Amino acid sequence: MTIRDASGVLAIDCAFADSDRNGITIIGDGQLEARDCTFEGNAAAGVAAVTEGAIILRDCVIADNGENGFSLGGRSRVALSNVRIEENGGGPVTGGPSVAPGTAVPTDVGTGLWVEGETEVEMSGCDVTGSERFGIVVSERAAVRLEDCTVSESGRGGIFAITGGKTTLLTTTITGNDEFGVFVAGGTHFEMSGCEVSANRGAGIVVYDVKCYGTEVAASPYRHTGPISGTNNVIQAPDSSEDGAAMDCCPSSLCQILGRKTETEDDAP
Repeated sequence: MTIRDASGVLAIDCAFADSDRNGITIIGDGQLEARDCTFEGNAAAGVAAVTEGAIILRDCVIADNGENGFSLGGRSRVALSNVRIEENGGGPVTGGPSVAPGTAVPTDVGTGLWVEGETEVEMSGCDVTGSERFGIVVSERAAVRLEDCTVSESGRGGIFAITGGKTTLLTTTITGNDEFGVFVAGGTHFEMSGCEVSANRGAGIVVYDVKCYGTEVAASPYRHTGPISGTNNVIQAPDSSEDGAAMDCCPSSLCQILGRKTETEDDAP
């Protein structure tokens, strides 16, 4: 299904499944409100939108889509409540390159929720789990706010906040991801409060600031240059100290800003 221009759709207890592209595509000023719906088994994304319209999803499931669960661009305003985004990516790529092996930098496939442009997303009580590569990617000037959510079991990283925009995490859990929990890069304005980052294979939080001159990271466009803040966070190192630290920050003072960390038993004196 495609929603175009000024048209809008209210979907209740519907299934958008097994399309050879997207479950729903929204363009122009198209708008969507969906309740108790599933977006499942589509070759590309469950929901793909490049729009200035509003998108509201409540009590929905976006699962087993071949590229991304939810791809957002343009200037859309998105509200997700009690939405489960699970097991997306891993299918044959029908558009765009895949992530280069051995790099942390994502492209636009293999992600539970990909957000770019000037899109604004508010998520409450959502669960993003089992993504092939990344749970959530926030790019360009997009703004994403998670409250009481969980991002878990991604094949690479939990949340990648890159290049700009704003990412806010409130009372959210980032756990069980195969590489990092959260990677903050570029000019992203990053805030987290009351969150738990635990049981990720690599570092819980990765932040590299432009102040780290003279290093390979300082020359990278993915170094962090934006404001960062945090309160009352618990950030736990991997089970084995060989897999990384609770936080990997340069300069190290950024780790102190984000909140206290919990060491592994290997770190204890």
